Amino acid sequence: MSTPREGLDASLITLADSVFLQIVIAAHQRRPLYRALPAVALLFQLVGVDAFLRFYPSVEEALTG
Repeated sequence: MSTPREGLDASLITLADSVFLQIVIAAHQRRPLYRALPAVALLFQLVGVDAFLRFYPSVEEALTG
C-alpha cells in the first residue's frame, strides 16, 4: 500500500517574505513537493533553498513524481 503524498502548492502566492520562507523550510520535512510562480521560485533560488526543495510544474506531476 502506498503512502499518500502531500505538498505545498504555492502557485497562487504572489508575495513572499521571510515569514513565508521560514514556513516553507519548516514544512519541507513533511511536505517536500512544491509548485510556485516564477517570482516565488526566483526567491527560493536567490536564498539557495532551491538546492533542497523539489519543484514540479503541476500538482499532478508532484504527486506522481
